[in-house]
Amino acid sequence: MTPMGRKVNLSLFAMVLLFGSLILPVVSAAYTPAEKQTETQSLETANNGHAYLYEHGGPNILDTHDYLEHDEDIDYTTYDYTSSSWSTDSGSYNGPAYRTNYLKGTNYADYGMWHDGDPMGYFWDFQNTTDEVELSTTQQWYTFVMPIGEDVGLVVDSYQTYYGTFNVTTEEFFHLTITSNHDDIYIQGYVIDPNGQGVAYFEVNNGDIGIFPVPVYAPGMYAIIFEANVDSLGLPTMDLRIDSITPQVINFGESIEGVLSGSEVGLDSNNDLIHDEMAPTIHTYKLTSNSTHPAYFEYAINYHELAPLYTMTAPSIILQTSLNEFTYSADHYVEYLSNIGEKHWYQSFGNNSYYLSFSGMDNIEYTLYHDQPVVPELPINEEFYVENYDVAGELMAYRFYLSQDAIIKVNSTEVNSGFDWDMIYSDGTNFQWIGITDSTTFHGARHYYLKAGTYLVLLEANSWNSAGHYTVNLGPIVDGLGNYAVDLEDLIGVRFDVNVHTFNEFNVTLRNQANITVRSDIDFMTMYGSDVANYATTYSNRQNGLDWMAYSGVNMSTLQFGESTDYRYFPDGYGILVISPYEVENNTGGIVSDFYNEYTVDYGITHRDYTSDYINGTKSVDVGTSSVWANFTLGDPGDAMEYYWLVINCSEGVWMNFTVYTDDVTDYRFAALQESKRGCPQILEWDDISGGSAWSSATEAWYEFGSMSDQIILYIEIDRDLLDEGSFDILIQPYTTNHRESPVLQYAGYVPGTGGFDILGQNMPLIIGGVAVAAIVIVVLVAWKKGMLPSRS
Repeated sequence: MTPMGRKVNLSLFAMVLLFGSLILPVVSAAYTPAEKQTETQSLETANNGHAYLYEHGGPNILDTHDYLEHDEDIDYTTYDYTSSSWSTDSGSYNGPAYRTNYLKGTNYADYGMWHDGDPMGYFWDFQNTTDEVELSTTQQWYTFVMPIGEDVGLVVDSYQTYYGTFNVTTEEFFHLTITSNHDDIYIQGYVIDPNGQGVAYFEVNNGDIGIFPVPVYAPGMYAIIFEANVDSLGLPTMDLRIDSITPQVINFGESIEGVLSGSEVGLDSNNDLIHDEMAPTIHTYKLTSNSTHPAYFEYAINYHELAPLYTMTAPSIILQTSLNEFTYSADHYVEYLSNIGEKHWYQSFGNNSYYLSFSGMDNIEYTLYHDQPVVPELPINEEFYVENYDVAGELMAYRFYLSQDAIIKVNSTEVNSGFDWDMIYSDGTNFQWIGITDSTTFHGARHYYLKAGTYLVLLEANSWNSAGHYTVNLGPIVDGLGNYAVDLEDLIGVRFDVNVHTFNEFNVTLRNQANITVRSDIDFMTMYGSDVANYATTYSNRQNGLDWMAYSGVNMSTLQFGESTDYRYFPDGYGILVISPYEVENNTGGIVSDFYNEYTVDYGITHRDYTSDYINGTKSVDVGTSSVWANFTLGDPGDAMEYYWLVINCSEGVWMNFTVYTDDVTDYRFAALQESKRGCPQILEWDDISGGSAWSSATEAWYEFGSMSDQIILYIEIDRDLLDEGSFDILIQPYTTNHRESPVLQYAGYVPGTGGFDILGQNMPLIIGGVAVAAIVIVVLVAWKKGMLPSRS
């Protein structure tokens, strides 16, 4: 090594004083390949020469590596369903070939903040010019066992999925160490619990070493799932180790000063500068609040100023708890916090503890404080004042409890940019983070559907001198339509039963026998909190002799949902109609408007299913493996525009051909209405269906699409010639459709000392450092079935 100047040596000496003695790197285990697993599925060809493949949809943690084998050139088209459409893609592959080809769709439909997502269907259509192609798919993955407290060394294949498992009995928390022994490797993955819910995420690259906090919330078999991707040549290896630890409990009023010790830069015995990959230091703390009162922790990070000589790596601060997110996977809560410092409020809604981990090195210092102060209840239906003369981002906390479901809206008069609102809900098992948007007027504020339960409300200051007057307007949700009295600038939610894919008609009438004009916000919501429609209505009454009638306008509205102009439907279950009157005017006030400050408005609300009024005729057919006819006779005389429903009972995941024959029809269109896994509407509109039309003429055409549920409703709109009796006939031809076989993690129990790990009945010892490990637990492997991964909802 070339001698360095005195100035640099002094700097290095200062670094040694700062960082301390050099820390030994993680010791690597001897490397061995994980067990390679494959499953091949031959695709059966339909009678039209095409091969169809259906993917059910489901949790997509990392999935397997997919290959497609075909003996000839092929064309393909994919159909990826969404809640209101599909997206398609087409291409060609030259054959013969055995190629990487990911087969899984990833669309999930979100129907509102109280909905954790529904997987949508995904179809492949393969074909070639001879209709004689042979196709198969292969899914590939790797498995290994992770004994607790032992080093595991792996030789990995790039862009493959690895499943490693460890058994949890009485442990509370783990630290997972991952060493990436390659400067061009990128490792990312998850740790999931026995229910398939994520508890931790990790990411390591560029030859680094990472240590990651892994909480465990129940005994059973856990899985570490990852990909290790390398984009250059060389031998890709990695080391893993998982160790049980006991988090340090922090009580209220307690402060801790910590140091993330160690450094990757230091001096050897000859005072030469060296750099070595080192594992970071990690400290994990346990915090618990009262179930009805929030607490907070506050921390600050102190970096040593060595730039430009040395740039420190920012630490990672991670907060975790057992509460489940409202997402399709229902993963446990994980949040990455600021590496500068922050004040963070939390609440142990279900007596759950929170785990706070600091991970880093370079002798970076931190100070942590934990407390549970007296937190006020959120004022309801009254104005209150909030101000902040601290830093921007300061949080004001409030307690809020709802004994029953309710509707809220927040209006405000803000000063110097005011505050942003968040409400954190939990029922003790699940949690939802709800951002609330306030408005300067009652009328302009949005309605929010809140479930009964406990909330932590946080107001975040937008500036160092934010202030504002706020009113949280809260109204009950009542069951059943009828007559309701609502005060001016008050609100009410009315719950009504509803079935998916029905036409719903609502009538809202002003019932006050008074010379008034009432302006109201009327919103329709799903049971999951999403808006179906929003109206600003103006109703008025005046006396006409002994009777009452509308005054310069209307005193009622008839609101309809479901017709072909908008396809607005509610999920199966219930919907909510919200009414909030925001202005009442005296019609006898003369030229100058006369508005009331207080008034009680009487509304009458009715609801009915008007499907039978709207639809000219309905037929039902059962589709199995053979073609089926559905015939509609169009009467003479008829209507210029007629509407029909064809209910198709079928199996999920079947591709079908629909050949249409018409007589006395000028034009037509139809939509395909389906139902998601949880009773939510899925709609394929005419532009999607007709865009896939393969052939058509004036009186004959055919279309193709597939079922993602066990029933399809064809909603048909026909423009008649009205010259004679007509017909609208549909021949439905189901095609043989392959269902993609999906891997399902199967966890087994303890195996006595057999000298190996039994995987699907086979003895397969895991070799670590050249020694067969005695059986500890068995694990994993991937068993196969047709269907979805285990539910992560």
